Amino acid sequence: MAHWNLLKISNAATTSDTSGLSSKCTLCNQVRKRRKPSHNICFRCNKQPETVSHALFWCPESRKNTCRALSPSQQSNAAAPMEWTAPPSGCLKLNTDVSVKGGKNFIGIGAAIRDSSGMVVAAISKPLVGRPSVELGELLALREGLLLAKRYNLAVQFAEVDALSVASMINSNSSAMGDAMFLISDIKFLCIELGGCVCQHIPRLSNVLAHRLANLAFALGEEVVWRDVNPACIFPFL
Repeated sequence: MAHWNLLKISNAATTSDTSGLSSKCTLCNQVRKRRKPSHNICFRCNKQPETVSHALFWCPESRKNTCRALSPSQQSNAAAPMEWTAPPSGCLKLNTDVSVKGGKNFIGIGAAIRDSSGMVVAAISKPLVGRPSVELGELLALREGLLLAKRYNLAVQFAEVDALSVASMINSNSSAMGDAMFLISDIKFLCIELGGCVCQHIPRLSNVLAHRLANLAFALGEEVVWRDVNPACIFPFL
């Protein structure tokens, strides 16, 4: 029940209420640290353990409440900051990013797969233990995004990252050396498995959703996956 009370508080904040969203993330972190849910199983859906991320994102009732709380104008404004370019009709595009914060022993990974209408077919926010370099973190994020596509059998045609060095390494025919060697090999193999995914470099402003998903991992502290949702239903939590 405590987690659902948290959801009610979060729904009171609109997309323009940044202080409310900040307080929600703080509350989310506090509840996660206590790890004392009132119910082992969610009392709304009676299917999954009641965790913060389940109450906020996974439960069907949560998704209904979130989207219902947004008016059409708010849904439009929620997606407005993105300068994202949609893929051609019938294609899927993956965007990935990493977030690194000082004093933390883990990094945040964010990935989103969208179709030509902008609908989020699949997305993930995930913490990964360790303190790799930003470049290695970007490679890890890209691999996680491709693994997400493979998990749900999604034929992603395009993968976008905002790190030019990463896009260059993936598109290079020369063999990589050092710590990145095995990651790059995995990524190239996954691109082939997915049907020939092409990796491209984009500016940060075109990668907003993936970046915010990466930052969200620090608030939740656990993996969260979305399937078939409107981006406006995710942005109020970012």
